[in-house]
Amino acid sequence: MDEELQEIKEEIFTLLSYRLRSSYELKQRLLQKGYRQEKIDEAINYLLAAGYLNDEDFAYKWIKDRLKHKPRGRNLLIKELKSKGIGDDIIEKVLNDLLAPEIELELGLSLALKWLNSREKDINKLKRYLYNKGFPLSLINKIVNSLEEKRGVNNL
Repeated sequence: MDEELQEIKEEIFTLLSYRLRSSYELKQRLLQKGYRQEKIDEAINYLLAAGYLNDEDFAYKWIKDRLKHKPRGRNLLIKELKSKGIGDDIIEKVLNDLLAPEIELELGLSLALKWLNSREKDINKLKRYLYNKGFPLSLINKIVNSLEEKRGVNNL
């Protein structure tokens, strides 16, 4: 077997030992290290075929981890996965499986309550905070309306 190819595979396993990565992320890291594109593609294709790499599994694990440790809305999750080279079809499938509208609403309410407990009660700032966390405007309005119903308009 080709020595450079074996070296690339070993480098991939080293990178994966730190954390899961998408095939795009691995390609970028290997290119930065000076490996040739055709050898990188050959190694990645081999590892994809062998089941060592799987972008869909990566996306599932990424979303689960984000929802558990750093909750955020659909829009920001999409942006993060796209930056990691995950295709739109995989992103849509994973988000539909893991982030139902009810769950996203619950996450948004939880973040909003946490934010309100530690800051001044400014609705516009809350809306900006939720928007920056990746929640769509329609959902932000539902969250604010729900909070107003629960806590009273003046007590928000």
